[in-house]
Amino acid sequence: MPTNLGPLLFVMFVSMLKDFFEDRKRRASDDEENCNPTKILCEIDGQLYFKEARWKEVKIGDIVRVEQDEFFPSDLICIKTASEKHIAYVETKNLDGETNLKHKLAVKELAQGFSDEESCLRDLHASVTCEAPNVQIYKFDGVLNVGDSKISLSHENLLLRGSALKNTEWVWGVVTYVGHETRLMMNS
Repeated sequence: MPTNLGPLLFVMFVSMLKDFFEDRKRRASDDEENCNPTKILCEIDGQLYFKEARWKEVKIGDIVRVEQDEFFPSDLICIKTASEKHIAYVETKNLDGETNLKHKLAVKELAQGFSDEESCLRDLHASVTCEAPNVQIYKFDGVLNVGDSKISLSHENLLLRGSALKNTEWVWGVVTYVGHETRLMMNS
């Protein structure tokens, strides 16, 4: 019997044990994050409202409302903000380490086209065509199809999971990427 077999088996066992505990810790952390609250647009009996939901319940195509100092539950296309200038300020330190605020733009053609929040949400019939999920956090190309109109989308319209809304009361966003397809998850 080789003399190196005992130490080798011991090192492999310790390594497997360490990986097991790290995986359990990572899973607990993921479960905790996926249970964070957010607000998803719903319609019941003809009434539109934002209901409380968990991040893990968010699906592509949902309209989500995120309020000041909250984190984005997924990658979203910004369609409306509380700002009259249709600007949202976002902190991205969890993505790129930068603490300065970046400005993101709502799709102005949508934000200006509706007189009140109720009509904006009720009359919105649109689809989004965008690139496949990728790791580039400063690049995004997509098209918002509203009726016969095609509105170009860029990284300035994309709100990334892991970033937080700052100095803006609220934003509405259409969920574009969820789970492991978000830029945050693809870069980790």
